[in-house]
Amino acid sequence: MKKKFTYAILFILLPVSLLFTGCFGNKTFKIELDQLDNCAIYCDLSEAKAGEEITLTYDNLSNGYVFEYYTINGEELVGDAFIMPNEDVKVSAVLSKITYTITYHVDEFTSFVNQNSKLDSYTIGTSASLPQVQKTGYEFDSWCSDSQLQNGVEDISSE
Repeated sequence: MKKKFTYAILFILLPVSLLFTGCFGNKTFKIELDQLDNCAIYCDLSEAKAGEEITLTYDNLSNGYVFEYYTINGEELVGDAFIMPNEDVKVSAVLSKITYTITYHVDEFTSFVNQNSKLDSYTIGTSASLPQVQKTGYEFDSWCSDSQLQNGVEDISSE
């Protein structure tokens, strides 16, 4: 009698597991790409099954920006691929503006009119006025953006 009872349990469990596989094994989940103004995100699929590997790429990164990382439902993704979870996902990219260090080339007889106006760095997308300098016996003309001292500039524009 014990042997028949064991077979009866196996007979009941086997069809139930096949039923769950058949009903839930083919479900796909959406992949929404949150496009930014400064970068385009791409993925080969718009939907995927849980457990599938999804690879992301980006393109058309605007000048002055650097790609940092992707996020999946707001969480940082390490790398450019993820395993599709058992839910819809929203993919976005995190970018940062490039910051440049400003180096002034002046001789030892030149000083800044206002030391507090001296910029040490510049971040893309901002505007900044360059500081005035003074030197005894000379009148300051302008800063130059090239080594030939031909392109005089007074400020850094946001464009």
